[in-house]
Amino acid sequence: MDAEDLLAKIVVGLILLVAVVFDWPRAIGGVVVGLTARRIGWPYLTIPAGVALVAGVGEVVYAALGYADALSWASFAGGCIAAGATAVGMRRLLTWILNDVEAPQ
Repeated sequence: MDAEDLLAKIVVGLILLVAVVFDWPRAIGGVVVGLTARRIGWPYLTIPAGVALVAGVGEVVYAALGYADALSWASFAGGCIAAGATAVGMRRLLTWILNDVEAPQ
């Protein structure tokens, strides 16, 4: 493993860590969406739809539980980022680390 490959793994790991710390329920939902989308096929269609669904459901649940004052586009966008980062990145990062595969160029 060269320095560029190690740096790529560290950067992706930090992005995922920030997403999980920022909004862990939607990040976990994003992981489930990402793994499920790859199992059933068509990940380029199902991941964006699943991420929007996770972010939207999270937004409504947060407002219903009182964690948010009202529904907001800013919180929805943050949820999309948290869920999307983990949906796309978690499986890829785990594959890189566990199988010691080089990061794509």
